[in-house]
Amino acid sequence: MSDPSVPREGLPYHLVQRAGAPGWWRPVVGTIGLVVIMLGLVPLLVQIPFAVGYAAAGRSVSASMQRLVDLENPTPLGLAYLNLVLAAAIPVTWLLMRLVHGLRPRWLASVFPGSGGGGSPPAWVSPSSRCSPPSWSRRPSRPRRATPR
Repeated sequence: MSDPSVPREGLPYHLVQRAGAPGWWRPVVGTIGLVVIMLGLVPLLVQIPFAVGYAAAGRSVSASMQRLVDLENPTPLGLAYLNLVLAAAIPVTWLLMRLVHGLRPRWLASVFPGSGGGGSPPAWVSPSSRCSPPSWSRRPSRPRRATPR
């Protein structure tokens, strides 16, 4: 029997989870787990360092936390909080992929392992990098002052 953590060759990306442990319930548990963790647990865990920072700065923690999660009037810290919560989806899906499906997290990537070949970029990087000149190599020009005629 083959190792379930290594998908069969030639398996399309959208069917990779079928290479893991079988069971109709696995996608259901994984989806529900992801929703519960990402909407419940992760936002609370990410708020802890912000609350500690507000308390250390001597600010009102409850008012500051209300302002932090107010997405109608975003602040830089509120956007940082949102980015951290969204970024947490990556390790959460790795964990769920391993626990629920029995697959290594590397199979979650759309570029399969080994496609880069020892540090070289995947094949799609070269053509796309030729499309635009490297803008970072030029110094930005100084804005010209308006001169009266």
